[in-house]
Amino acid sequence: MSAHRWGAAGPPLEAYSRVTNPERFASLHDSAAGLLHRLEREFETERREAYGLDPELEHDCNLSRPSVALLPCDVGAAPLIIAFSDFPGLCVRFGRWYVVAFPTCG
Repeated sequence: MSAHRWGAAGPPLEAYSRVTNPERFASLHDSAAGLLHRLEREFETERREAYGLDPELEHDCNLSRPSVALLPCDVGAAPLIIAFSDFPGLCVRFGRWYVVAFPTCG
């Protein structure tokens, strides 16, 4: 298969405009919850759990449950905030500037 499969115009919109079987990402919520519990147990943090913790992060997500923030006691360390979307997926903020969605298609 050629690396230029779609030509200069790129792939047609319909090639990426839908997601099939989103249920396959449901385990992300359990994995994230487990990671949050482990981080909270192993590091000195304050845990906050609520809707509206990070309006910018939650803006493009339909939340399935409250977001969770781990705020390190060390002022030099960065907070972690996870918003649980109903896709199912995650919107995650690491520190002030880095935001990523898992999966990126959701």
